[in-house]
This record gives sequence, structure tokens and C-alpha cells, in this order.
Amino acid sequence: MNTLTRQDFVSVTENTKNRIIERLVTKYDVQAACDNARDRILSSVQSLQLENQAIIRQSNAQRDQAWRKIMALEGQIVALQQDIRVQNQMLTRVYELLQR
Repeated sequence: MNTLTRQDFVSVTENTKNRIIERLVTKYDVQAACDNARDRILSSVQSLQLENQAIIRQSNAQRDQAWRKIMALEGQIVALQQDIRVQNQMLTRVYELLQR
């Protein structure tokens, strides 16, 4: 086994240190990655929120339209009930007249 000279030791140590430093990620790299991820997430959330608002507006419009149809149908039902009452009254009178 060969012994290392001081210069060999320093050289090996420097090479090892340089390889470690090359593989290290700086805090700025981490911060940039975090900022990038945050921006992408916020952009996705904002996009989803815009889509959600559009769906809510569409749903509200459909609900309002359904309520208008229901109100119209209720009006027609009330009118039909009144017509049926009138027809029943007329039939009752006719029946009474025929009974005499």
C-alpha cells in the first residue's frame, strides 16, 4: 500500500469536494423550483376556478329556466282547474235541468 503525500491528499480532497459541489443544489435552485411549482399550482387553481364559475353561471341559467317553466306549468294547471270547475258546474246544472 502506498502512502499519500500531503499534496496527493489535498488533491484527492479537492477533487472530492468539487464533485460534491457539482452535485449540490443551491438554495436559490430550490427556491426557484418551489416558486415555479407554486406558480403552476396557482395557475391551475385559477383555471379551475374560472371553469367552475362558468359552470355555476350555466347551472344558474338552467335552474332559472326550469323555474320559469315550472311557474308557467303551475299557471296552466290553475287555469285547467278553473276550467274543470266551470265545466263541473255546467254539467251539474244540465243534469239538474234534465232531472226536472
